[in-house]
Amino acid sequence: MPKRLKGSRHKILKKITMKKLLTSALTLCAVLMMQSCYTTSTYVGNAKPSTPMVKVQTVHNSHYIGGLIGTPKMRAKDMVEGEQDYMVKHQITFLDYVLSGVTLGIYTPSTTTYYVPFKSGNKNSSKKKGKWDDDDDED
Repeated sequence: MPKRLKGSRHKILKKITMKKLLTSALTLCAVLMMQSCYTTSTYVGNAKPSTPMVKVQTVHNSHYIGGLIGTPKMRAKDMVEGEQDYMVKHQITFLDYVLSGVTLGIYTPSTTTYYVPFKSGNKNSSKKKGKWDDDDDED
């Protein structure tokens, strides 16, 4: 049977162990904080970064085993309702990184958002009435 440490030796070893544990936890937190959210924007047709865009569709993608197995492929043209000019924004958010870390990379989510250029006659860009908008213009 192992001997029990007595007195100050036990306290010193306990402090060293706690210090190592705290250092490891802080290092892990620092590494996770340095990891930024991954975002890629792809412009198709005559769309440019300076063009005002309107979001038309958001799709959450599921990938498994670190991205080796993914969801079925989607066609961007189907998501933007036949528009010729559009932007596709693919991103992995902080929450996606957390889910991936908790599952040890077995499940790796991401998000794809589709945008079309803002047009005054665009049915997707119509202004919705807010809480404070008046229904009538009588003064």
